[in-house]
Amino acid sequence: MIRATELAEFVALHGIKEWARRLGFGSYNQFNLRGEDQAPVVSGITFDLSAPAYFRPLLQIVDGVAKQGFFACDINLHGIMDELEVEAFVRKCDGAAFSNNVGRIMPMLVADVFSAKGLDLAKREGILAVTLENLFGSELAKALRDLVSLLTNAGATASVNPEHLMHVMRTLSKIEGASANLRGALFELVVGSLVKDVEGGFLKTGQKLIEMGTGRKAEVDVQLDREDNKGFLVVECKAKNLGARVSEIDVRKWYNDRVPLIHRILNTGYKEVERPFHFEIWTNGIFAESALAWLKTQPRTCDGYTVDWKDGAGLKFYADMASNSSLRVMLNEHYFKNPMTSIVGSDGS
Repeated sequence: MIRATELAEFVALHGIKEWARRLGFGSYNQFNLRGEDQAPVVSGITFDLSAPAYFRPLLQIVDGVAKQGFFACDINLHGIMDELEVEAFVRKCDGAAFSNNVGRIMPMLVADVFSAKGLDLAKREGILAVTLENLFGSELAKALRDLVSLLTNAGATASVNPEHLMHVMRTLSKIEGASANLRGALFELVVGSLVKDVEGGFLKTGQKLIEMGTGRKAEVDVQLDREDNKGFLVVECKAKNLGARVSEIDVRKWYNDRVPLIHRILNTGYKEVERPFHFEIWTNGIFAESALAWLKTQPRTCDGYTVDWKDGAGLKFYADMASNSSLRVMLNEHYFKNPMTSIVGSDGS
C-alpha cells in the first residue's frame, strides 16, 4: 500500500509541478520535487514540492532589494485528510516561516479527500487545500485511485483486466514527466497479463518471499503456474527507457543470486512432484553486449531449472501470440513505440 500510494503521489506531484509553474506560482525551472536530486526545502524544512516565487503577493522589497517568497506543497493520498493531518501541515508551515529572513510562503496541501473539519481548519489557517478532482478533473483523479488499487489488490493483480490497465496507463500518461515511472511500475502487471493470456494457468505478480533458515528475501515479479503440468514460469521484468540497457551486473545478479534463491524457496514442497521451473529475464529494451556475451556462456539447464531471456524484439514476437488485442496495443504504445523507448520488431523493422 505504501509503495503504491507513493507512486500515485509521485505521479500527481509531476502534474502539480506542471500546473503550478505554468501558472507562475514559482520560478519555472527551479521547482524541486520529492525523491529527485535536490530536496524541496524551505527554511530547512522539507516539503514534497517547492519553488522560489516572485509573483506580487509573495514578493517583498526590503531595503530596496527584492526578497523572494516560496511555493510549498505537500501531498497525502492515503485515506481521508483529517484535522490532525492538516494541523501537522500548519505547524510545518509555521516552522518554515519562523525566521524573519525567510520570504512569504504560499502553502498548498493536496489530498484525495478532506474531512469537513480538516478542510475547515485549512481554510481558517490560510492553507490552499486542494483535492485531486479539483486539480486534475474526475478522470485523472479516478485513474490515480485505480493505480493504487491495481498495485495493492492481490486479486486484481492476479486477474487484471487488460482493457482497464490500458485505460489507466493512457490517462495517467497525460501527466508530463510521469510516464517513465508508470511504465516501470506497471510492466510486471502487463507481462503477467500477457503470459497468462498466451499460456493460461494461475498467475501471481509482485510476490514477496523469505527463505526459511537464512531470512533472505526475494521478490517475484511474475510467476505463472502453467497448465497441463508444464511447471512454473518465473519472469524477472526490466522496463527500460530510451538508450538504457540491461547491464551485465543486472544479469549476473539475476542468474547467480536471484534465480537460485527463488528456486530454493519456491521448490519447497514440490520436490516429490518434481515440477519443472523455468526462469527468464525480460526487457522491453535491449541487453548490453557484455551482458549477452556473458549470458551465452552460462548453462541454460541448471540443477532443477532452466533459464532464458527476452529482449524487446523477443517480447514483441511473444506479444503477437496474445489473443487480447489490448495487451499488444498497450505494449506498442507504452513500451515499444513510446517516445521514451526504442525497439525494433522481430523482423528488424
